[in-house]
Amino acid sequence: MMKKEHINGLLSEFDGVKTKKLLNHGNFNVTLISIEKGTELPTHMADSDAVILVVEGKIIFTIEGKEHELGLNDMYEFPKDVPHSLKALENSKILLTK
Repeated sequence: MMKKEHINGLLSEFDGVKTKKLLNHGNFNVTLISIEKGTELPTHMADSDAVILVVEGKIIFTIEGKEHELGLNDMYEFPKDVPHSLKALENSKILLTK
């Protein structure tokens, strides 16, 4: 199945953390995450290798004890089973692909 999705207007109100699954094809998933400024996602681990892409705002992505400031169009690839966390410096949207 082929599908076109315009994400600009999705999850447009920022209130804590909200997610919207855009694709779910077996082992391939794409999720849009909106995070309100100042909100943190506590340390957790992904069950598969993953990539995040910031499509709006600015975040601090912490992995293996190192902080990385990511902004518009910045991408970060990371392996499964590695503890990581995230904090929104601005109202932000992130695409998570795994």
